[in-house]
Amino acid sequence: MPNNFLVNTFPDGSTYTIAVSDQAGCAADNVAQEIVACYKLAVDLLYFEGTVRSDANVLSWASATESGKNEYILTRSFDGVAFKEIARINGTENSNATQHYTFEDKDLKKGTIYYQLLIRDESGQETASRIVTLYRQPETFQLLSVSPVPVNDVLTVVLESVADETVRIQVSNIEGKILSIQQAEAHSGENTFTLDMSQLSAGVYWLEVGDAQQTLHQRFIKR
Repeated sequence: MPNNFLVNTFPDGSTYTIAVSDQAGCAADNVAQEIVACYKLAVDLLYFEGTVRSDANVLSWASATESGKNEYILTRSFDGVAFKEIARINGTENSNATQHYTFEDKDLKKGTIYYQLLIRDESGQETASRIVTLYRQPETFQLLSVSPVPVNDVLTVVLESVADETVRIQVSNIEGKILSIQQAEAHSGENTFTLDMSQLSAGVYWLEVGDAQQTLHQRFIKR
């Protein structure tokens, strides 16, 4: 026979007794009696989620109802264990309508980042949300400089790469039409490439530098 059972819910503050007997009708000598203590959550949290955007990690959540005065404490961890507070946002007092909240984390550290939401009610009681895990792809290279701007004949592109790799260097006009494209071998560290701009008409152009994982854009002017 199963050793657990389900009973109907009890009202808050009520008392109950538990008596145990076997199939023959023999009852246990000891009877358990307890007072039901019920803690009602101040916030009915609908969801807590995050997305990675190029300029920020965006955390969003919503509540179905909120009782009393509450605050949301957003915490972050880089190892999934030690969480630190990064934002504190006031809730909506005594709300029975869906409330939406958003926070943008501009600390763009690469790799895996963990977020958890703490909900603190006016008595100081805290409840924790699930942990949201986001991953930011580490940059494989950085565009250090594009010069001179405006350019007359030769455009110098300086980039820093974390490894030896092949990069694509592309020039387009302001409408997006590709005017030139070439492959270049970048080495770990700082790299300098020169591009012949002498055949271009005066105007505004786009420089695009990319590899298999990322693409960077820089606007420049031809004199």
